Amino acid sequence: MFNKIINLTVTKDDYEVLDNEIVKTASEVVLPDGYEFDPDFLYIKVRAISAGEYYSCNKNGDFFPEEELKANYKTFLDAHVFKNHENKEVEKAIGDVMDAVWNDEMKYVELFIRINRKVAPTIVTGFEKGFMTDVSMGCRVDHTICSICGNIAKTPSQYCQHIRHHKHEILEDGRKVMEINIKPKFHDISAVLNGADRTAKMTAMYVSNEKKAQLEKEWGINKVASESTDFHERFSNSLSQKPTPEELTMEKVASTY
Repeated sequence: MFNKIINLTVTKDDYEVLDNEIVKTASEVVLPDGYEFDPDFLYIKVRAISAGEYYSCNKNGDFFPEEELKANYKTFLDAHVFKNHENKEVEKAIGDVMDAVWNDEMKYVELFIRINRKVAPTIVTGFEKGFMTDVSMGCRVDHTICSICGNIAKTPSQYCQHIRHHKHEILEDGRKVMEINIKPKFHDISAVLNGADRTAKMTAMYVSNEKKAQLEKEWGINKVASESTDFHERFSNSLSQKPTPEELTMEKVASTY
């Protein structure tokens, strides 16, 4: 079994400032059963992962078929929210997944998550100020299939030459080398600066009426480069595990279980 994490490149040129229409008040949403609005948490909806048939693979060359996502997206309910895939210990979680929904019209999994403001103040600030919009999933898969030769691999040692050396490349005949992931079990949805899945973004944020007014006032002021740079540095410095050189080149982490 593989453990798959969508890694990221941390750069200072990839910030996206959100339009304030994405911000809604807490009264505009019904929380899932068992949850009540708590001002100590930031409540957001995120697009976690999209079907490969409609959006192709991510920047790591990982392809998740629609039927596999539809059959397994509910495993996100056992996942936690982490910072930059620091998911080895559940005690490092910064939040939890309250609900998981399959959007059949747009073919993606949407999560309703909450992040603890006291545990992860830098992350919360990033989302609220619009410097941070990306999320990134982590999952275990039963096996993978090469999109070119059909080779089935349950461990990295069983990879074919396509996946081992040419993943995410486009061949002369126009086919893309992709790793098709089968039976994913999701255990991680991480807040990241620049995720490998271009579609994995925050889609809505729910705050108190007072906070919404404050954010709208702040977002009406043009952001300057120094403010974005400062957030990048604070985010990077807050990581207890710095990204490795392999992670910074966006290579997938895959270990057997």
